[in-house]
Order: sequence, then C-alpha cells, then structure tokens
Amino acid sequence: MIFSIHIKTTIILLPLLILVQFVSAQSTVDNSDYSSVEYQNHNEYYERITYIGKRKDIFIVDTYLKDSTLYRVDNYKMLDQGLQFGIYAVRHGPSKLFYGDGKLYLSCDYNMNVLNGPFIVYYNDGAIKRRELYKNGNLKKSLCYDPEGHEQACEPFYQNVKFTGNPKELKTYLEKNLQTLFDGNQSMILTMGLTINEVGQVINVNMGVGRTNPRLVAAVRRVIQDMPRWHENESNWRPAYMDGVPVPGNWDIQAYRERSNYWRITFP
Repeated sequence: MIFSIHIKTTIILLPLLILVQFVSAQSTVDNSDYSSVEYQNHNEYYERITYIGKRKDIFIVDTYLKDSTLYRVDNYKMLDQGLQFGIYAVRHGPSKLFYGDGKLYLSCDYNMNVLNGPFIVYYNDGAIKRRELYKNGNLKKSLCYDPEGHEQACEPFYQNVKFTGNPKELKTYLEKNLQTLFDGNQSMILTMGLTINEVGQVINVNMGVGRTNPRLVAAVRRVIQDMPRWHENESNWRPAYMDGVPVPGNWDIQAYRERSNYWRITFP
C-alpha cells in the first residue's frame, strides 16, 4: 500500500518497500554505540532517521514537510537478501500519519511489510472514522463511522485506478494500432505503465519493450495519448482514491504478440 494524503495542498507519495540507499545521510547529529540520528532532504519533505540497536538494523523515520510540520512516523527493519538483491528496509512496527495541524490522522502496524493488527483512521476532531483489523495483510474486519459517530458502509480505504470504458473496445483499439507499428512475425512482450492523475488523465506512459528504438517507443505512447474518449464528457479512467480523496495512481497494460501476429492484451 502507498499512502498519499492531501495536507496543505501537498501530495506526498511514500513507497512501501525501500532500498537501504534511501537512508544515506546528509548529516549526522548524534552518535552512540546504540543509536544515531541522520537527516535526509527531498524536494517536498525531509526525514529524520533514528537508528536503534548496536547493529543499527532497526530505524525510525520521522517525515516532515518543508515547514517542519510532522507528516508521518514509520518504523523499519533492515533485511539482508544476499548478493543478488542486496539489503532492503521493510516496514516493521507502528506507523502514524498526521493532519496538517499535528492531530493524528491514521495509525496502523506492520509485520515484515504487511499490515497486521488495528488500522484506525480519525477525523480531525479525534473521532474515529474507520476501524479495521488486519492479520498478515488480510482484512478481517472493517467498521466506518460518519462525523456524528453513526456506523456507515465502508468503501475500501484505497481504490485502484479504474478504466471507465468497455475493455473489449480498448483491446480492439490497441490490437489495431499496435499491429501497424510492429513489423515481422517475431514474438514480443510489450508493457505500458500508465500514470493517471487526480482527474483521470494519462500524464505519463512508462514503456517496457526490450531494445526497441526510441521512435517506436514514442509511437506507442502516442497510441495511448491519442486514445478516443469512450464516453462523452467523461475521462477514460477514474483516478485512484485514498480515503475518499482522488490521488495519482498507476494502470498497467501488457500486450503479448505470438508469431501468428495475434495480440493477447491483458489489463489489471
């Protein structure tokens, strides 16, 4: 899960799984045999990273907006995956997110990178908005409340990007246009990662087509960008939602061409 919360018109996306290089320090303010503190600056926020223990394999990341407002607190654990994958840091322990005025917005617990235990979302006045229970990443119970405390139906906390048109029509469109771009009968796997913004527009297309030349990659991007609008006055994609708020999200397309020139296209 990736948390994205609107605070003071700022959207911050933080990954669930991070490489240990992420904590390379710009400055160290305190050191001892059992703890050390480092700071890491980013474009829209900065982090205070506190390493705990003699091995420094446990650390806490306090994330602040540029105005020094505390945005979130996360606990991590380092894992050594060997030479092939290197050292990774996974969420392990409590996580908290805060409103712009410092009040608690969300609290949850992770066990080796998966949600485990209570997952609670609060209104700004401190009343509970959502109470869920996870076990090893699986949702076991979910209760939601309106601002007056009355129980109401629960929508998923995070909802993925959704294509609003007819998938069959989209497949037909892609098959027709991709066929004109790729000559020959060789097998091919083409991946297109679409980034959808908060109003359902495609703002980026990440390509994976092996060693294909840049012009061909650009042509495939144009196929996506020039896609017709399937419903009048409606975007082709409904954006992702986080706690009822539209946020940027991803939507992946994979196209596989067999030697018979038949394209097999799959969507999320």
